[in-house]
Amino acid sequence: MKRKVILATHGSLAQALLETTQMIIGPHEDMLAVGLQAGMAPEAYKETLEEVFLQYPDHEFLVLIDILGGTPFNSIIGRLQKPNVQVVVGVNLGMMLEVMLNQEHYALDELAEFAKNMGMKSLMTKNELLNSFAKE
Repeated sequence: MKRKVILATHGSLAQALLETTQMIIGPHEDMLAVGLQAGMAPEAYKETLEEVFLQYPDHEFLVLIDILGGTPFNSIIGRLQKPNVQVVVGVNLGMMLEVMLNQEHYALDELAEFAKNMGMKSLMTKNELLNSFAKE
């Protein structure tokens, strides 16, 4: 089944993540950015997301969202029971890069778990960085 990765965030974060990911690894037609712009009504945003799903009826979707409980997350709640939709909250650039470079190796459910793990793995404190350098 064909797949789309949807970045659903507040403001221009989705577009910035998409552009930065493509700058690093090249263009990917299977990435879409849907940002909630300032002044946009939550219902209008939800309709925009729904249009994406309707535009690609034969696809499965990995939806990467910025924060739990925000409008992008709330707009996707109705799709959580769909078997062709997986959601990961807490998107970051490390997660995006790993997802786009490795998505063909995973089924949708596995890709969501992989995305979560890669997002968490990309987070480090100064002490963790220093300890990792000391081990080398």
